[in-house]
Parts: sequence; C-alpha cells; structure tokens
Amino acid sequence: MKTNEKAQKKLWVLLAAAITMAAAPVADAAIAAIGPVNPANGFPATVTDTAGVALNLPVPVIGNGLVAPTMIFGPPDPANAFSRAIGFDQEAFYYFAREVFDTPMGRAECSFGVEAAFINGATLNGQQMVFSRIRLRLNTATVPGNYTVTHPYGTTVIPVTALDIQRNRGMNFTQDVILWQLGATVTLAANVGPFLRPTTMALGVDPAAWFGDGVTLGTVTGSPTGFNGIRIVGPPGSGLDVTVSDQWQVSGHRAAAPPPPAGPVILSPAIGSALTAATTTFVLGPGPAGTTQQAVWIGSTAGAFDLAALFVPNNSFTVTLPTDGRVIFVRVWAQVGGVWSPIGDVTFNAMVGTPSALVAPNPAVPMVGAVQNFVWDRGVGVALADHAIWVGSTPNGFDIAALFVNGLGQRVTVPTDGRQLFVKIWSKVGGTWVSNSYQFTAPSAP
Repeated sequence: MKTNEKAQKKLWVLLAAAITMAAAPVADAAIAAIGPVNPANGFPATVTDTAGVALNLPVPVIGNGLVAPTMIFGPPDPANAFSRAIGFDQEAFYYFAREVFDTPMGRAECSFGVEAAFINGATLNGQQMVFSRIRLRLNTATVPGNYTVTHPYGTTVIPVTALDIQRNRGMNFTQDVILWQLGATVTLAANVGPFLRPTTMALGVDPAAWFGDGVTLGTVTGSPTGFNGIRIVGPPGSGLDVTVSDQWQVSGHRAAAPPPPAGPVILSPAIGSALTAATTTFVLGPGPAGTTQQAVWIGSTAGAFDLAALFVPNNSFTVTLPTDGRVIFVRVWAQVGGVWSPIGDVTFNAMVGTPSALVAPNPAVPMVGAVQNFVWDRGVGVALADHAIWVGSTPNGFDIAALFVNGLGQRVTVPTDGRQLFVKIWSKVGGTWVSNSYQFTAPSAP
C-alpha cells in the first residue's frame, strides 16, 4: 500500500476520474451533503447520503479493523506525527461495503466505499481529499471477453483480455470519483449511494453509534435499483453465472444526530388535522438549534416521498395533495452542522373531494324556453377550470352539447320537442373526472 508505484497509480486513477466527472451532470447525486471541515484532521466532518444517513470520521478513527465494531482504515504510521494524530495512514473509510465469495473461477471481491485519502498518496496535512469507489475483482478469471457484474449501484461490463489473464489480473475494475478535495466540494454525483444498510450487527454494538460494525457478514438493503446482491456473468462459453447476496461486510460510524426541536416541527396546519383544500401551505417550526436548512418528505406511507420531496428555504412550502381522504405522512429533516437528520414524523388527513352538483334548473320542473342556464356549485377540492357539461338525448349521450367550462355555469340551447334530456355535470376530483347525472323534460314549442 505504501509503495511509490501504488501511490502513483492511485493518483492517476483519481485524476482521470476527476476529469471524467467534470462534465457529468449532478442531477442524480448519490450523496446529499458533505459536512464542514473538521480542523482536527482536515477532512469533512460528515458525509450524508440521500436517505439522510450521516457518517463521520472521528479523531482518531475507531477500531482495529478486526473486531466489531470497527472502521476500515490503514494503520497509522509510527514515524508520521500527523498519521498518529488522526489514527490512520493513507486511507480511511466513512462508508465501506464489501462482498467476497467463491465462483467456479476462484475468489471474487466487490466493494464500495466513500474514502478519505491524500492527493499524492502520502499522509500529509493539506493534501486531503474524499472520493467514492466501486471495485470489482475476479483476478483468477480464465476466459477472455466481457464480464457483466450486476451490483446494488448498477451494472458494469468489464472487458478482460488474454494479457490480463496472463498477468494474473483477470477481471480487475476500479472506478473512483473525487467528491471533495483541499477544502472544497468537487461534486455530489458519487458512483455509490445511498449507503447499503446491514440487516445485522454483532451483539452489543450500539446502532445509534454504528451504521455497520465492519466485521459481521449478512444481507443488506437500500440499493437504489432494488438489487442488493452481486451477480457475475462471464463471456459466452465461460459457464460463469453466479449470484450471491448474503456475505456483505459494512462499516460506518454515525455522526451525532442534532438535538430535537424545542417546538412542533410543523406550525400549521395543525398536526393530525384534516386538510381543507387540495393545495395547502405548510409552515415549519424553526428546527433544532443551529439548523441551517430544512427539507420535507411527503408520502402515502411512513417515511415515503411519493407525493413530494423538497427543500424548504423559508420555513414554508405549498404543495398540492390528493383529495381522497388518505393519511398523509410528513417527515421533516434538518441540517445542523452539515448533518442531515429527520427531526419529526407527523400525519394529516387528506381532504375528501366531492364533485360539483347542479343548482339550477330544477329537474323536477319542465323546462321553459330553448336557452337553458345550467348552474352548479364548486364541489369540494374542485378548481373552477376543471368542469364540463354533457347534454344528450340518451343516458351518457352528448349529441346536444359537450363543453369544457371554466366556471360554475354554462348556457346551452336545447331542443323544444318535449323529449327527455340527460345532463352530466363533470368535475375533476383528485385528478379524476367524475360526474353527477340529471334528467329533464325538454320544453315544447308553443
């Protein structure tokens, strides 16, 4: 790890990744936030994924890499005072997930991480950087061609040449993306994220302090693609097709959560109340002390954000929600000291929308005159522009009139032959067009 050759290779890989990512979009960022610099080690205090999990880099790092709980890092160099002070040499991981398993071609390794390291490979203060890494290896691959690896963060096709096999490199892929260096964020578009969540940890490990204990093997959840395992398919004729999902080793030390807010997380509408309109303005409380930014998730189930997910820069936001009476779940997030954490889960009842109903004319009274003024009420949760009227000679017919209406009334000229008229008043409720139906007797010409 400490040879000049390896340090030089790492530098070239990272520089190439930085050049590649310079033109990449940041819209699908896998990392939500990188915290402020910790002056004790010169690295960001935290790295937070899009699920709100904030991991830190304590000074010194914690553990020995062998016994749970532990972070994953290079042991400190006794001859380097700065390395001794921060507790590691060359590299340490905020987040590390690794799966090692046997295949018919030998031992395979797949790992993902967010790593603290140094630009020139040597542990020197002032050279700090953070990058995300995907590493996929099957060094004992024996057949040249394309190897397809499906993993929690996507699918990677890795070409293997006869020369790779001759040099005992086999399938050997590493992709690094620089996220932060020398005190500044480069990009949040990491190639890993959100962090894979282990389903088990060693007995006695505090889940409030540890995201993963660094040692225990087991299944994980949290893949953005929904696939939480590894599948390796070799080139045609290789016979290699292996899928595994139960050998993950995950490490990460949680950042301290911010203190709870002093008051309610939402000031209005009243928490637990029934909403009275489809479009509602919510006002947030100030959040915990030191809050620099807030965000909300709104969903149909607890912790979901299928209805809305947005940052709240000025303590209030307006959102249009369903009008079907469902329970609306709201999770409020706060950023304190660069760390995003959920600070409260509350619920509301969505309003129950009702379609507009006819006010005049009266269906029980025979019509008089060819021009009829149909008038209806607003309904509940119906916009003025979301109305229509059908007038027909048969139920569900519209041979006489079929009009969209922006308002609460419409004049229609009807036949004057005494026939039965069928009228539907349409309105859009919760995104769906529904109607109320009425039957009239048309006027008779004198």
